[in-house]
Amino acid sequence: MEEVYDICKSSGVAGHVSHYNGRADLLLPLMDQGIAMGLDLTFDTYPYLAGSTILGMVTLPAWVQEGGIEATVERLVDPKTRAKLNAEWFSSPTPYPLDTTTISMVANPEWRWAEGLTVADAAKKAGRPAGDFVCEILHACGMMVGIVGFRAGDRTEEDVRAICKHSGHMAGSDGIYCGGYPHPRGWGAFARYLGYHTRTLGDYTWPEAVTHLSTHAARRYRLLDRGLLRVGFAADIAVFDPLTVTDRSTYAAGRTVASGVDHVVVNGTLALENGEATGATPGRALKRG
Repeated sequence: MEEVYDICKSSGVAGHVSHYNGRADLLLPLMDQGIAMGLDLTFDTYPYLAGSTILGMVTLPAWVQEGGIEATVERLVDPKTRAKLNAEWFSSPTPYPLDTTTISMVANPEWRWAEGLTVADAAKKAGRPAGDFVCEILHACGMMVGIVGFRAGDRTEEDVRAICKHSGHMAGSDGIYCGGYPHPRGWGAFARYLGYHTRTLGDYTWPEAVTHLSTHAARRYRLLDRGLLRVGFAADIAVFDPLTVTDRSTYAAGRTVASGVDHVVVNGTLALENGEATGATPGRALKRG
């Protein structure tokens, strides 16, 4: 965050911190400190405790990954590299514990049996030490292996709620849609903000929820004809039932669609009608201003 402050002060730009997840008692004072300096700061999060990323990022040290993917893949089959990793790296807990890190996506079909298993359980099923299994699956997939993982002490439900309620917050999904066991945020994040955080917990009023999920992002990224129901604006509209909107995706079934959303209009065209996809694809990339 010191670097964010410096960039904003030296350039005069507004700052937005994406993926600002963690302990509220650490993160929010840092955000408030920057705002108190007169900086224009916002951030986004997703409303879940688990993270999702790629296996190599959370199970390999930096020295193995020097030089990019091809160099890393070559090192993973080097006996000396394997021996060093097993002796110096996998002998201690990895950044995400292997017994709470689930494999969500595997690029190589021959290794797809590992999807849905924790890294530790997949290694046992393969009959390999965990370190060797990690090296072998990453080599076989050219590093394209996704995970969903929990880290002890990373954040709690109360942290998520406090972060969501901050005035600088805007909602995000950080959705990763690949694999058979993706993180539920891809299918459920926005419905979770509405159903769980607004209706059940009361973290937002309904107008506040709509602001966090739409208006705030459009305003921040200077999408001047988006984010509000106003004459002359693009017709991007989600029609949902506040009594029933619910996220139904889970860590075990991340591809389960949300319920309680009746219609979605994108650029004036119905993309969802009466809860069913129409097949229309009217979305397009947007530029600020």
